[in-house]
Order: sequence, then C-alpha cells, then structure tokens
Amino acid sequence: MLELEPFYFTVLIPLVPLNKENGTPEFIKGSHRMTYKDSIGKQHIRMDTELGDVIMFDGRIFHRGCANLSQKERPVLYNMIHRNWYVETGK
Repeated sequence: MLELEPFYFTVLIPLVPLNKENGTPEFIKGSHRMTYKDSIGKQHIRMDTELGDVIMFDGRIFHRGCANLSQKERPVLYNMIHRNWYVETGK
C-alpha cells in the first residue's frame, strides 16, 4: 500500500454528535505512509463532532471506531469513494 497513490476515501457523516462516551473514530497520524510495524507507538487522534460535521479520510490510514460506552445508538452514514479497480471483500 505504501507505493500506491490514494485510491479510496471514506466519508463519515455522524447523525448524532460523537464524543468519547459514545465513541469516535480513531486514526494513527501519518500511518497512510507507514507499515503497521512503523505505526506502533505513533500518535492516535480522536475528535469530537457536532451535528453537521463530516469526517473524510484516506482509507489507507490505520483507523478504527472506538467503543460506544453510552446506552444510546450512534448512527453514522458511511460512504466510500474509490477507484474502479478497488473491491473490498470483507474477509
């Protein structure tokens, strides 16, 4: 992946504000240009959102959704924009 130009982006549109209680996305800063091994110990970034915020990121960055510790649902619209040759298998 390190040799590839950007080939897919993910767009998240939270339908409720996201915070540490209901879980935010987390990214490893700069990891779209690193191997997994090189990303260990690097800065993790999380951000709270308000209604109307959109999070768009290069899919190559190491990312995850953090746990929802609240008792409320956390709906988020999720859209991927990618080159024609990319297929996500889910395996």
